Amino acid sequence: MKKITLACSVALVSVSCGSQNERMGVSVDALQAEEAQLAVTRSDGAELTVSTCRANLSSPELCTSTVSWAKAPADSCVFIKGTGQTFACGYLGSAQAPWLRTSSPESVVFVLADRKNPSKVYKEAKAPTAELTVSSCRANVSSPELCTSTVKWASAPADSCVFIKGTGQTFACGYLGSAEAPWLRARTPESVVFVLADRRNPAIVYREARAPAVELTVSACSPNRSSPGLCTSTVNWRNGPSDTCVFIKGTNQTFACGYLGSAQAPWLRTSNPGSVVFVLADRKNPSIVYKEARAPN
Repeated sequence: MKKITLACSVALVSVSCGSQNERMGVSVDALQAEEAQLAVTRSDGAELTVSTCRANLSSPELCTSTVSWAKAPADSCVFIKGTGQTFACGYLGSAQAPWLRTSSPESVVFVLADRKNPSKVYKEAKAPTAELTVSSCRANVSSPELCTSTVKWASAPADSCVFIKGTGQTFACGYLGSAEAPWLRARTPESVVFVLADRRNPAIVYREARAPAVELTVSACSPNRSSPGLCTSTVNWRNGPSDTCVFIKGTNQTFACGYLGSAQAPWLRTSNPGSVVFVLADRKNPSIVYKEARAPN
C-alpha cells in the first residue's frame, strides 16, 4: 500500500510540476493560434465613426467632430493618417477633434490601427462632407424668362441654413433638405450663388453652389472636301431649360432642339463662317434668348 501511495504521490507531483496548459491537455501553440484568431475577429468587427463637424463659436474657421471607436483589439490606437500622430488609444472610446477646418473637415482621415504597428489598419473614417447642389434650371411655363432650380443639401451641421450670397437672405434651413428656387433668370441662372452656412453666423460657410451656366459653343469650321467653299462647324449646347431650341439668328430658322445636344452645320461659308449666329432660346418664344455663339473666323 505504501508503494502504491508513493507512486500516486510521485504521479501527482509530476502533474503539478507541469504548466497549467499541460494539465488541461492544451498546447501553448494551440492557445496562441486561438488568441491570434480572436484578434483577427475583433479587428474585423472594429468600428470607427466621425460625426458631422460643428462650427466652433470662438473660431468659426474651425469645427469639431466627435470620433468614436469600438470592438477593436485591446492594444489599438486612433492615428491621423499621413502624419503618424496618435489621436487616442484603447479598444473603445470617444474623443473630440476641435481643430478640423470648417471648409474641408473631410480632409483629415482618422485611422484605427495596432498601437505598436500602425500599418496594421482596422478601420478608416473621416467627417462627412457637407453637400450642396443646384440642378439645371427649368423654364417656367407661365414666365419663360424665369426658370426653376432644385437646391439640395445634406451632411451639414444641425444648425445650418442655405443663404443667398450677397443679400443675406435666408433660403431654407436644416442639416439636410431640398427646396425649389423658381425665380432664377433663365438666361443667367448661375448669377445666383447659394451658400450653406451656420445659421447664427453666416460667415461660417460650409459650401457654395449655383445652377449650371447655360452653354452654347460653335467649333472652328473645317473645310468640306466636296465643297471647298463651304465648311462644317459642330454646335454644342447644354444646361438649357428643357423646352429649348437652337435657332439661326435673323431667320427664325430652327437648327436643333433639346436642353442639350450636338449637331453639325455643314453649310457655313469658308470665307466667313462667323457671319452665322446661333441662338439658344425658348422654343415657343425665341425672343427669350439664353445664349448666342458663332464659329471663329
